[in-house]
Amino acid sequence: MTRLIIAPHADDEVLGCGGLLAKYPDECVVAVCSVPSHIRREEAANARRVLGYREMHWLELEQGYGGRSLVTAFDDLLDKHQPDEVYLPYPDLHQDHIAVYEAGMRSARASMKADHWYARSVFVYHVAAYSLELTPTGLKFNTFEDISGWPVSAKALALDAYRSETSPPPSPSNGHALTTQAHALGSTHRLDAAEQYAAVRIIR
Repeated sequence: MTRLIIAPHADDEVLGCGGLLAKYPDECVVAVCSVPSHIRREEAANARRVLGYREMHWLELEQGYGGRSLVTAFDDLLDKHQPDEVYLPYPDLHQDHIAVYEAGMRSARASMKADHWYARSVFVYHVAAYSLELTPTGLKFNTFEDISGWPVSAKALALDAYRSETSPPPSPSNGHALTTQAHALGSTHRLDAAEQYAAVRIIR
């Protein structure tokens, strides 16, 4: 099993999939689209050490990325890792999240080319910092990952590793807030803690 998590910015992988990364570290590869500052690169490395996942790619795309070049970059990424599952950000208010979601969906297409990698399952993750969308997508958060125990603790610690980005409560961008959200979501599904995903495609 290989799971590819595509993040517009370093810290989105933790906000959306931190528990998943901690739960299945040997199966997970993260690709970050934006160009990181020196500080952000160090913070991402610290977060990765907490979560323990196997590999991170820096695509280092310039601000305002999008269009065909982004699809091509994702095509190459899928061809290299041949993931069973792909995770994309929810297309909320942030333009980079929208661009990555749209390009990721195009890259996950069933292509007419025989050498185009077709991931069998595609999921969309929730970034708690944003709660609105510009255009209704029809996506429903209908898949829930049990991240009880170490995964939810690791998710909080990993987000707090992004010291330049975290803010104290009531901001959603800190480990305490993520833990609170995960426990609240989990309780609605008889779990101690959970992450939510919208399943776009699942092939078993």
